[in-house]
Amino acid sequence: MKRLKNCTPHGLKKTIKMCFFLFLGLFGVFSPSAHAQQSPFLVFQDASSELYGFKDAKDTVRIPARYTYYMYDTFYTWQLNFVVSDTGWVAINAKGEHLFSPFLFENVPEGGPSDGMYRVKHRGKIGYANAEGNIVIPPQYPCGYGFANGKANVALECQTLYEGEHYRWESNDWFYIDKYNRRVE
Repeated sequence: MKRLKNCTPHGLKKTIKMCFFLFLGLFGVFSPSAHAQQSPFLVFQDASSELYGFKDAKDTVRIPARYTYYMYDTFYTWQLNFVVSDTGWVAINAKGEHLFSPFLFENVPEGGPSDGMYRVKHRGKIGYANAEGNIVIPPQYPCGYGFANGKANVALECQTLYEGEHYRWESNDWFYIDKYNRRVE
């Protein structure tokens, strides 16, 4: 009878160790649920300036009150938030650093990242930032939809057609890009 390789005491120990680390990776310290243990930043309003900022659970100001509006009243250190500064809507991180100007849909930033990517808008062009807020595809497309299934539909030439308060884009040159800004089918 042939003996299975991992049925030896050494092989079984190795298999159990691999399963343990897999369990940690899926359900433990490497998963987003581990982030949920962190205390969120909470919005506060400065009484004299009426501007908004963020404090931690110990009531320590983490991001000073300098924003006229905010998107999320609670956010975690590993998330982005959207606020209105003196230059308009911006994405900020937990340090209060301005990361990018988001693409606006009906005058507010799109909810969350689409397929792990945010649309970025700068000087009328659209680019993309990853979930950490790093711009990975610089703004270069006049028209560009959000990512889905690893690709986004973009155009280098397009027209914006207004229909009342809404608009749509038209182009004869749409193509898909991947998250590395390569053309794909």
